[in-house]
Amino acid sequence: MLIYGFATALVPILFMTMAKGVYEKDGVGIGKFHTQGALDVGGDIYINGYSMKCDANGKLWFNNNLVAVTESVSFSPFLFSNSQPSAYWTMLDSWGTATYFGNLIFAQGYVKANHNGSPNGNAEVAIGGLPELNVAGYTPISIGFMSGLTTNLNNQTYAPRGYIEWGASYIRLCFEYRAVEGWQYLKSTHIRNGEIYISFSVLYRWR
Repeated sequence: MLIYGFATALVPILFMTMAKGVYEKDGVGIGKFHTQGALDVGGDIYINGYSMKCDANGKLWFNNNLVAVTESVSFSPFLFSNSQPSAYWTMLDSWGTATYFGNLIFAQGYVKANHNGSPNGNAEVAIGGLPELNVAGYTPISIGFMSGLTTNLNNQTYAPRGYIEWGASYIRLCFEYRAVEGWQYLKSTHIRNGEIYISFSVLYRWR
């Protein structure tokens, strides 16, 4: 009797809630579309003209905009160079963390590798493995520390630089001479044989 009485009391409350609450958009199952709310078959929630959903990666979207919740992931950066076989690079250690803030990512990490010779001294050096593509122009990065450079640079007054190209998930390493305008690409000839260590950070847009 207690269960029956509770269920009897609950039914009107449920109907009152449905009358003002969430409905399935196409009217299947729960009821017809209501001006105040709807639940789409695909999982989208519609309330007072606004939509909200959670995608397969667990990210929350509101009106097709990613909700600016903090989410951190790890990634594994690595050193490579164009027109140079990967056998001339041996990764020794690396780590990377990336924190999502809506459309932006703050990524930081380091790479430690062994440079095993330079058959092509003009091969441009880069850091790969970023978690997302850059979708906002040429985004500069910050170099915290860099070691393993040859006297081609160490005998000069220079500053290490880098940027992410539009549509890329890697960092192009550069350097800047104080007395020369513009940035120059960091090449294999600028890196001595042996260990090289680079720490970096960057804030860039991924969507």
